[in-house]
Amino acid sequence: CGSRTWRWALGTPVLLFAFQNWDVFAIAAMLAGLLAFERRRDALAGGFLGLGVVIKLFPLVLLPPLLALRIAQRDRRGAWRLGASTAIVLVACNGPLALANLRGWWWPIAFQGRRHATWGSIWPYVYRALGIATAGPGAAQLANVVSLVALTLGVGWLTVRAFQRRLEAVALAGA
Repeated sequence: CGSRTWRWALGTPVLLFAFQNWDVFAIAAMLAGLLAFERRRDALAGGFLGLGVVIKLFPLVLLPPLLALRIAQRDRRGAWRLGASTAIVLVACNGPLALANLRGWWWPIAFQGRRHATWGSIWPYVYRALGIATAGPGAAQLANVVSLVALTLGVGWLTVRAFQRRLEAVALAGA
């Protein structure tokens, strides 16, 4: 990636979240996946993205736009390798844990879904401005629904743009 690598290495999100909540490891796996994708090593890229998703969920948002980009490049085999290797890593890492203790495996996801919005997100400020309660299960559920809808719409838009414009992988990840 040459000098473009520094945009990621010195980017504000990396500096802010590098050592909080395992983000640095997920970011490293995601960046390795992007580098492999740009070098057209799609199975390796999917493996790294899958590893990033195992650590934290956020690298998963790159998969649909990257798949769309490969399809737009008329490389269905590359898209298949990317998607399949991501799925294989996810199943290989999560499958045994889920089979051994499904309730324990699901617990972090359930916990995050029940947490109320804190000062570290935009939700308490939006809730206060709208006169909505900032704590409790209703506040958490509303934040989860709105966030999921916004994320789905954003990733959908980015996926369509990737297919139409054939953007670079780094530009997709940055968006």
